[in-house]
Amino acid sequence: MTQDQFDRDARMVAWLRGESVDIKKIRTGGDRVVQRRDMHGRPIGKPQTYEIKTGNSQLSDAQKRRKQQSGKDYHVRRYR
Repeated sequence: MTQDQFDRDARMVAWLRGESVDIKKIRTGGDRVVQRRDMHGRPIGKPQTYEIKTGNSQLSDAQKRRKQQSGKDYHVRRYR
C-alpha cells in the first residue's frame, strides 16, 4: 500500500514540474529507483534510490551500509 502511495506521489510531483519519472522496483520490499525525465524523455540527473518504510521501522544493517555507500542518491521515505 505504501509503495503505491510513493509511486503516485512521485508521479504527481513530476507532473507538476512538467517532467516524467521511471520508477523501478528493486529487491524485495520497498526499494525503488526513480529516474527523472524531461518532456522529451531525456534523463535528468542521476537515478535516486528510495527506501520506503512505514511508521518507525528501523533500517536494517544492510540498508544502513547501502545508505552510507550511496550518499546523496539514497533516500528514506516514511509513511504512516
